[in-house]
This record gives sequence, C-alpha cells and structure tokens, in this order.
Amino acid sequence: MATLVCYIVTMIVNETNGVNNLAILIYDEDKRLRRATSNIIMQLYKKNNDYVDIYSFDNPENAMKCVSDGSVEIVFISMDDKFGRGFYLAKKLKKYDSEINLI
Repeated sequence: MATLVCYIVTMIVNETNGVNNLAILIYDEDKRLRRATSNIIMQLYKKNNDYVDIYSFDNPENAMKCVSDGSVEIVFISMDDKFGRGFYLAKKLKKYDSEINLI
C-alpha cells in the first residue's frame, strides 16, 4: 500500500507542482494507515517545497462535510472498511462533484 501511495502522490506532486494550497482528504477507519498515508504525502510535498492541506477522517459523514465545506481536489478512500462505507462515500463524492479525483 505504501509503495502505491508513494507512486500516486509522486505523480500528483509532479502534475500540481507550483499549485498553491492543494487540499487532500484521506478516509480510512484505521488510524495507523491514515497517519502513514498523511506522512508519505507530507514528505513528498516538502521535498518539492510545496504546500498541501491534508484532512484525515475515519467517519464518512465528516469526510463528506469537509469536501462540501471546502475545496478538496484529491481524496484517498479505503474500500477495505466495515459495511462498505468507503464505497458509499466514493459514490456520494462523485455525485456531489464529478470532477473530484478519487484514489
């Protein structure tokens, strides 16, 4: 998982180089995985001297509220959670904003 996150974030960093205030949301029920993903993203952005806002949630309702309140461009969603909440969050997000990048 960490290797895949590194690869994807490296691609995002290269595509968004110089974009100010990029906002990324991470949804995962596992606190350890949310923290690890957040740390990987922060390290890669710091390496390029770029700034990124990272929002991290274990609750799909709070994640949806964050997206609807702000300008989140990229969302990392774990689909390996209880009751399929990540899947339903992804569906809600795409219905709310068809242009949002879901990973």
